[in-house]
Amino acid sequence: MSGATRQFLSTRLPVAGLAIPVVLAVLAHLAGPRPGPVGAAPPRPALGFSQYLVDLGAVAPSEEVSAHFEFTNQGRDIVTISQLVPSCGCLDPQLKKKVYKPSESGLFQVRVLTANQNAGQKEYTVIVKYNDPLPREVLVTFRVLLPDNQVSVRPIAMFIWQPGSQPITQDIEITDRRGRPMTIKRVECSRDAAQVELAGSEIDQDGNWHGHVKVTVPGNQSPGRVEALVKIFTEDEDYPVLRVPLRIEGPSSPKVRDSHVQPAGATR
Repeated sequence: MSGATRQFLSTRLPVAGLAIPVVLAVLAHLAGPRPGPVGAAPPRPALGFSQYLVDLGAVAPSEEVSAHFEFTNQGRDIVTISQLVPSCGCLDPQLKKKVYKPSESGLFQVRVLTANQNAGQKEYTVIVKYNDPLPREVLVTFRVLLPDNQVSVRPIAMFIWQPGSQPITQDIEITDRRGRPMTIKRVECSRDAAQVELAGSEIDQDGNWHGHVKVTVPGNQSPGRVEALVKIFTEDEDYPVLRVPLRIEGPSSPKVRDSHVQPAGATR
């Protein structure tokens, strides 16, 4: 190598060495960040519904309205439905089967007793709890517009606390705003803890018919709670049976007394 060549390299190489990191940095910036390793996506919920909202719109006067929700197990594992949680006690979701294999379909029904509801737009929801095998929840909605000229029952549910020996009587009122009187054939209670009977009827100044049913709970009830259903059978084709849930609370369970402890002022 000649002296001139050595002199040329000695003056140019330091400059080139300084430029290399700059060039590499520019190229890295233009290339962008390198993609990291891709992790596995979490499994999708297995239960898929054909409709998450059922809107019946305006309905004619009737004893009840109902909707059904169809679903399919779209996953690879068995689905077990553990619970249907309604937004209020007026809903009655019915599910006959709880376990579904992959690709298997099913449905559940939601029923609302219209006479126990006020007129107007109503929206109800049901939370479906299931495992696939991870715990899951899905919300479905039922919407309906109840008419003004319907039959109503008040109270929509009855609670009677009976702690003593004297009978307690409460009244159920049925109102028909359709401009014609309703004929009640008979009334009954699903449990013998209460007695029910017809108690007359009248028509108010607006032409609405009102009927009355007396519910009597005798005294000396056993401790604890009794769940029952009052049924009012009519001759009306739109409202053949009106239902009112009934809860009776008896006296509190007596406390077991320790024979070694005497009440204040007591003597042996």
